[in-house]
Amino acid sequence: MLVNGIRQLAAESSNAPYSLLVERWLRKEFYTMENLRGVITTKDLKAFLSKTNIKLTTARLEELFQDPEALDEQKVGLFMREYLQDPIRDEQEPFFTVPEFIDFLFSKQNDAWDAQQGEVNQDMTEPLVNYWIASSHNTYLTGNQVTSESSTEAYARCLRMGCRCIELDCLDGPDNMPYIYHGLTLTSKIKFIDVIKTIKDHAFVTSEYPVILSIENHCSLTQQRYMAAAFLEVFGDMLLVEPIERDSTQMPSPDQLKRRIIIKHKKLPDESEEKTILQRDEDTDADISNAVKNGILYLEDPVDLKWRPHFFMLTQSKMYYTEEQQYSEDEDNEDSDTLIKEDVPYDELHFGEKWFHGKLPGGREQAQELLNRYSSLGDGSFLVHESETFVGDYSLSFWRQGTVNHCHIRSKQERRQTKYCLGDTISFDSLYSLITYYRCNQLRSREFSICLTEPVPQTQKHVGKEWFHSNMTRAQAEEKLRRVPYDGAYLVRPSGKEENCFAISFRAENKLKHCRIRQEGHLYTIGTAEFKSLVELVNYYEKHTFYRKVKLKYPVTEKLVRRIGGVSCLMFYYVYIKLFFLHILKLIL
Repeated sequence: MLVNGIRQLAAESSNAPYSLLVERWLRKEFYTMENLRGVITTKDLKAFLSKTNIKLTTARLEELFQDPEALDEQKVGLFMREYLQDPIRDEQEPFFTVPEFIDFLFSKQNDAWDAQQGEVNQDMTEPLVNYWIASSHNTYLTGNQVTSESSTEAYARCLRMGCRCIELDCLDGPDNMPYIYHGLTLTSKIKFIDVIKTIKDHAFVTSEYPVILSIENHCSLTQQRYMAAAFLEVFGDMLLVEPIERDSTQMPSPDQLKRRIIIKHKKLPDESEEKTILQRDEDTDADISNAVKNGILYLEDPVDLKWRPHFFMLTQSKMYYTEEQQYSEDEDNEDSDTLIKEDVPYDELHFGEKWFHGKLPGGREQAQELLNRYSSLGDGSFLVHESETFVGDYSLSFWRQGTVNHCHIRSKQERRQTKYCLGDTISFDSLYSLITYYRCNQLRSREFSICLTEPVPQTQKHVGKEWFHSNMTRAQAEEKLRRVPYDGAYLVRPSGKEENCFAISFRAENKLKHCRIRQEGHLYTIGTAEFKSLVELVNYYEKHTFYRKVKLKYPVTEKLVRRIGGVSCLMFYYVYIKLFFLHILKLIL
């Protein structure tokens, strides 16, 4: 272990960044100069300066050492009073409290930076490629690139620190607007539109020089078109869309690009198909967002010899995995080892949409009933469900002028790729693209033309289930679970933290746990597992391990609580009476 540790330190030292090497060297030299009395003499400092490129005469060095401004108590007192700006202490001898002194050390008044260097004093008329550019990688992340939160605040902070090139990892999201997050990892998602609005607000607060948006694009062509429209709408004239000088033979300069936003993106080849966009370069393998697969990896713990789950990401040539951690989000981030359902097939975009109802038990009749129930949504309200007649096809049902209409969405194979179409006109690469198109363009027939408007929400299959408690709080759930002292006891309730979220409250290893379930369109997500309904989720974890070795076994109901409570009372009286008679018998004997 010692040899291994030394090797690790040696490798870390040799691979350290230049700034850290300089800091280590300065620290070492400082301690070397410091004598036993804890001071540094002029002679010591002169010996140190001889090792650097700083050249000062002995006279100038002594002059700096004996600068009267540093020894004048009146001037120091005046400086402290001006810094404190406290009228109560203005007339007394000034002093710093410990927190005030720490604040002073990190304030502009104690900044070693030469204020003159804060102004632009370099030639900024050279082509842009001639400059070093302060750049950021995975700008949206607040922590590690596997499990941390994504945040728009990270963009604001980075831009205000002077960064001029920031990264946006874009993946398909609902309503044709992408999400930004680290794909195939456990990082949280933020909306693309929120990010670019944040960039607009903070891009030029610190510097007027151009901001470059480095786009890592994993989006479909449809969503890329919406991205382009959003760029134009949000950034307006700030967005660079044509050359600064039409006939120029070199890149424009930073001066010419002041207050402009530049998009850096791989240009698509001519006549490119959508699949071209999704291909990944081999040289990007070091970025785990380019993973080709992820899931759960079990490794044996060398200490207790137990097999523990880890989240892994597989690239073309390497596998990365995290330390042991949770796989489902707890309401308060408590430890939770909910395992992942690995065979979920819901990788199509429409599965996450509110309008997709999957396989309706009642087919067209149930679709008609739902549209009648939500007729207040108006003409164009719609839903999509699996076809009862044609396997692999779908039905579009929509409301128009007081009646329900049904259209057959056909699927067909073209060049080994599934296409979807209404009628024999336009075909689409996905059901999601088809619906998106007809929400922006009219669906035409001989009798009418109409755009799809509001999606009809899915039926909530969990309502009425014995384990679902629609008005229960976290505290009430814990009170119920304390009265059912069996591992696997559980209930499901709305989350008190977020909208469109639920929580499973359950008992495991004699502890009370809470696990968050997110509702995203048609899907219910727990960790990275996705289910079409809460009922399907609960049914799955009644048969499979939910937390370590615990399955969901005992749905907590009022009846169960009363029955267990009654048994507890009977047991108490039984034991009490038995002890009473034993006591009487002892007295008699």
